[in-house]
Amino acid sequence: MKYWFFIICCSLSCMATGQKVDTTFTSSRPSMTPAFITGAMLVGTGVIVNKDATKNSVRDWVRERYDIPNTSIDDILQHSPIAMIYIADLALGSDKKKVGRHTRHLITTQALTLGTMLLAKEITNTPRPNGASHAFPSGHTAYTFASAGVMYQSFKDDNLLLAYSGYLPAITVGAYRMIKDKHWISDVLVGAGMGILFSHLTYHFDIWHSRTDKHGKKDFMSDHTSVNVSFGTAPGGVGLSVQF
Repeated sequence: MKYWFFIICCSLSCMATGQKVDTTFTSSRPSMTPAFITGAMLVGTGVIVNKDATKNSVRDWVRERYDIPNTSIDDILQHSPIAMIYIADLALGSDKKKVGRHTRHLITTQALTLGTMLLAKEITNTPRPNGASHAFPSGHTAYTFASAGVMYQSFKDDNLLLAYSGYLPAITVGAYRMIKDKHWISDVLVGAGMGILFSHLTYHFDIWHSRTDKHGKKDFMSDHTSVNVSFGTAPGGVGLSVQF
């Protein structure tokens, strides 16, 4: 029953996409339905295959084809989408405002992803294939896919090939977590789904809004931020407004 926690989280996230978001920030936000479907399907599939017979079957298939490598490639590659974002910003000549927005989205997305992931590990406390603890979900995979999701949203209007390129190291990290006998297939699928869901949730609500300060200057690390989200319809709706 503890794994249904993740299905509930996915359902709440998908429901949130249909709520009204009212802000003073004027920009066109893309429809997030495909991203939420992809993320929710990955999490749902991970929960479904989180059975001993299925997990052991996939593990046996991997062990028949790959020896456990003595490499840290997954530890290194998990950071590559973040590096790719700033390298792309430099190559494209992004201004401070754009770089700052990418930074704030990364921070928000990773805070949501890693916070939920750590909570999930404590709740489930699933043994890893190698006998260690806290397998479910894969933190490496969730972290990398969250960064790859931010990269996609950051550059999809500039270059789709560039935008999708962050998912290549993310998939590689997920594969190596299984090849190194660190995680089950269910851990990796749920981790990937969580990363995609939270990276796109951040962009869907577009919660970071730059505002001009009293001197008329903008600084990408010190801009004021406002969040104004309302649920339901007047007069019985519930609203939340935060400015800092």
